[in-house]
Amino acid sequence: MASDINMNISGKIGIHSLLQSGKDLQTSTYLSSITGNGNYSSDWGNVITTFTGDYSDYANDENKVNIREASMVIKTKKFGSFYSGKGQSGQYNTMYKYIDVHNFNSFHPDTSSQLFRQSQYGNNVFAYISPWLETAYGKFQTRVSVPTPFNESGNTFDVLSARLLYNHNNFIFRVNRVETSKEALSQENNYVRWASVVGHQWQHLHAAFLFESGKHDPKGYEDVFGLALTGLYENWKLAISLQSESRSDQIKNRKISIASATYYFDEHFSLFLEGANYSEAINNNSDSNLSLGIVMNF
Repeated sequence: MASDINMNISGKIGIHSLLQSGKDLQTSTYLSSITGNGNYSSDWGNVITTFTGDYSDYANDENKVNIREASMVIKTKKFGSFYSGKGQSGQYNTMYKYIDVHNFNSFHPDTSSQLFRQSQYGNNVFAYISPWLETAYGKFQTRVSVPTPFNESGNTFDVLSARLLYNHNNFIFRVNRVETSKEALSQENNYVRWASVVGHQWQHLHAAFLFESGKHDPKGYEDVFGLALTGLYENWKLAISLQSESRSDQIKNRKISIASATYYFDEHFSLFLEGANYSEAINNNSDSNLSLGIVMNF
């Protein structure tokens, strides 16, 4: 049985000057990350390991360093894939990333510039990913995951998530249902959240629309929608996005609009200008702002 193993290291450093509503001009490292990947391949499939750590001046932790990914994926050639560990959530990686199109005002937890309830990263996750089913009408895939963030709720499975993916040419559609037990949240009803995204890629333009709807949300959210348009032409990337929410309580619904322009000198170095308008601040790091920054990938 033939086998092979290899590894690689990659990273990113993003630095910007930020003018935010109610604050003075500040220059900071908004994100610096490094990732190590290992890949073991054999006749039956392969095993992929990922480890990512990052630093941000906006992190709430005192040391400002976090381990974001420590995961393993076993990919078989016949029976699909099995994922275990912590890392980018499957929902983000297959759905929410299509509307996460900016550098600073993003889904990253240290800036958390978004209204959606789904986070970019998940912990203690086990997931199964089916093989793609190819038909004359497109490709289909199912994914099931069992995050276990609570260990004292009395339930074996606190969170259950199921997702259907569909691809056809340059069109994508996904729908996801996630349910969190009432015991884990210490409330009367289970929290159920649905999300769906549609997207299309043209030659120089990508468009995506995502809708998220929750019932018995402990934070009072009901519906959130997001729209993103991204244009690519030569060395330029132009992006705009909108988010809006509807709540079951009497708190005023919030809205976010973001626009950005990025110039890529090459695959490693880019310069961006980004502006965002928040109807009200989401947190200390997320309010109306103007950002000028540089990004280095290696």
